[in-house]
Amino acid sequence: MNVDERKRMSEDIKKYAINVLGVDVVGIAPIERYVDCPPEFHPKRLLPNPKAVVTMGLVHNPDMVQDSNIYECRSAIDSHAIDTENLRAGYRLARYINRKWGYSSGATGLPVHLPAPFLREGLKDIKEAVKPSVFISIKMGAVLGGLGKRGVNDLLIHPEHGAIVRLVSVVTEAPLAGDPLADFNLLCDECEGMPCITECPTKALSVKKGDPYTMGSIDWQKCFNFIGNEALMLGKPGCLQCAVVCPHSRANK
Repeated sequence: MNVDERKRMSEDIKKYAINVLGVDVVGIAPIERYVDCPPEFHPKRLLPNPKAVVTMGLVHNPDMVQDSNIYECRSAIDSHAIDTENLRAGYRLARYINRKWGYSSGATGLPVHLPAPFLREGLKDIKEAVKPSVFISIKMGAVLGGLGKRGVNDLLIHPEHGAIVRLVSVVTEAPLAGDPLADFNLLCDECEGMPCITECPTKALSVKKGDPYTMGSIDWQKCFNFIGNEALMLGKPGCLQCAVVCPHSRANK
């Protein structure tokens, strides 16, 4: 397949994602950009011979996430609806690539606690798990696909929508053409007070130095196990505080 054919296939897939599946953002990362990817996050975990990763996302309703946190989360419907729609979009895009273009593809979405790690580690309670399990890093796919950069809150920062974008990735054996990497000024280095850290209800965030993939570190024991599992077990919404207070999110409201 020549360069023009790769571009035509890539544009067709992105148009399908936007126009048919209704996602807000989509970007493609060719597998060559994963050369330094840690093996536990590499797309090979999902498919044996990946050629590209397509990452898509839906944006939260800004009015529903403003001042939203674990104690008063007006974004609950947004969160659950977006996650459901993202997973559906990932599944449908993988089928589209396979049926129209003939390439094996598979989708992966939310970081979730999987039974295997619990059994392997001999855990008796879901709250004992250290961090959520993922097949690949969806946020890494978003960055390598040109959708933005990762900030101190360890979230994707999109140049237009800030940190309130929820994501899903499709790993494919289709040799897709990559999108340009995002080029904008990330405010983390000059952010006054770093509200994502100071306003986190579980104090789970810290600055991370020297990591080429992210500027922040999350203590999953504090963040996901307290908020994520309590929310899942009690039927309560999770927390979006670190995303909502980000200046990029507020500036683009």
